[in-house]
Amino acid sequence: MPSLAETIDAVIGVDTHRDTHTAELATSAGQVLGTVTIPNDDAGFQRLIDWLVALVPGPRVVAAVEGTRSYGIGVSRALTAAGITLCAASAVIGADPGREHRQVHVIDAQGRIAAHTGKDCIGWCGDLASDTISVAGNMLAGARVIEDTAATYHRNAALSFPRRLIAAMRAGEAVGGDKRGKQSAALAICGEQEWPDLDLRVDDHPDPLAELERLERVSRELFVPFRQLVPNHRDRVGLTDHAAIETEIARALTAEVTSRAVVIGTS
Repeated sequence: MPSLAETIDAVIGVDTHRDTHTAELATSAGQVLGTVTIPNDDAGFQRLIDWLVALVPGPRVVAAVEGTRSYGIGVSRALTAAGITLCAASAVIGADPGREHRQVHVIDAQGRIAAHTGKDCIGWCGDLASDTISVAGNMLAGARVIEDTAATYHRNAALSFPRRLIAAMRAGEAVGGDKRGKQSAALAICGEQEWPDLDLRVDDHPDPLAELERLERVSRELFVPFRQLVPNHRDRVGLTDHAAIETEIARALTAEVTSRAVVIGTS
């Protein structure tokens, strides 16, 4: 198997934030070549590309972009447009001396999956790739946690995406979940915008998944329909007519009530 140094010339790591991004360029051997901070806009992205062109030691360059709260979407697009590959997990961990303590799993835009569970992660630990989804965990009660999570996700294709994910997490919890017990849960769904479509978290609760389920239900009452009407990547203005906004929200609420009635009637 070829070493990292034989397959790429350099790695770009990008730490993303709302207003600025910081990028570091390093050789495949881990030698840092430079660091730059850019604004999170088109001019900043072009500045990053120009900086990279001047510094990269060869054509085989991959990039690892932090996606926290989806602030990395714009710079990811710019790097891809410039012909730079957004890297798989193996490229990221290859030069990391702490990789045996790390766990990472990613899915790219084409549905390709890469995962790594270091041998020194706390058990039970492992990852499972299954038909466009990736499930991973450590400090778990056992392998069935991720197996049942994946199986339940596949069985519930008729559910909305948020409810499908929560059902999958509930299945994992039902067979032991985190071996330390339960305290917190989170659900982050990102689309094409530079902010999440849905971002829910429960930091401290005796039944965190039940609370997460409640918050998701509440989000459908107003936030989710209103979220579709605000300015976005495709529509820089959004819907501004207040009467039209109220009509659209009322239509969404009616559909939601009807959906709940059907669920109750068929359960």
